[in-house]
Amino acid sequence: MPTVRGPRTPNIQKVTTPHELVIRSLIDSHPDMCRNGFRRAMRNLWSELGDIDEMLPIDFVPDAYRIDREAEEILIYEVEFSHPVTEHKLRQYGMLWFDWDAEGQHEWLPRLFIIDRLGQREIPMRELYYRVLEAHAGNRAPLPLPTLAGGR
Repeated sequence: MPTVRGPRTPNIQKVTTPHELVIRSLIDSHPDMCRNGFRRAMRNLWSELGDIDEMLPIDFVPDAYRIDREAEEILIYEVEFSHPVTEHKLRQYGMLWFDWDAEGQHEWLPRLFIIDRLGQREIPMRELYYRVLEAHAGNRAPLPLPTLAGGR
């Protein structure tokens, strides 16, 4: 007599860290959320909207991102459970904002969200960019994160 087996369980990737749990939650809540292909997605969007030759190189990979075409938003997520966002990466985000703003892509300005143990907060990228300029002007003090009104 053949052995009867129960239904097969799907191969579910085991999520073990708070960092991965948050990213998995983001992906589960937004089907268009991505972890890979950020550079290519930005280049493709830039080529649809403007001159690809004017785009600055992107030298970073966010934890997750999504392009909301209906709202014309580029939503970028950094999760800080296991490691904080580096000053170098913050500078890159500031330059990304400038790149889009300088080319007149105002309706497509990127938005940066940082998620940590205290919750999610949006980093005002315009202020971040100007802090990057201050740091390049000779003020080599650490680059503090700007906060929204009422933020931490």
